[in-house]
Amino acid sequence: MRRTGHVQEVIEALADMMLARGIPERFCFVNGLEFAAREVRKELGSPGMGTLRIEPGRLWENSYCETFNGKLRAQYLNGEISCSLKEARMETEQWRAKYNTQRPNPALGDGLPVLAARSPLLAPKPLPQPQAVM
Repeated sequence: MRRTGHVQEVIEALADMMLARGIPERFCFVNGLEFAAREVRKELGSPGMGTLRIEPGRLWENSYCETFNGKLRAQYLNGEISCSLKEARMETEQWRAKYNTQRPNPALGDGLPVLAARSPLLAPKPLPQPQAVM
């Protein structure tokens, strides 16, 4: 939970994710400068990986994100009052950890998201091996 993000921070976080999980088939860029930035596509794009962009005002095009946002609001935000941004960040991190590690997800056969993320069946394709330069 923060007010803004910088392109380099987004690139580094996505690069770490790709090293851990492999290259996704595509990135989905939601209305926001840090995610739609050309630098992200330039730094992290690979042959065969596509990009999708959700146009401003059409957030329903990304049903996964909207479902999560609805659960975040219903299960957490509507019942909390935070006195500071720091407190809100700490409380949100606690909720996120519980959401991913303790809450069964029906879409995962009542499995936990943290376990599904480690599953080789759900993991994206591996990173390609570097090519020798001659």
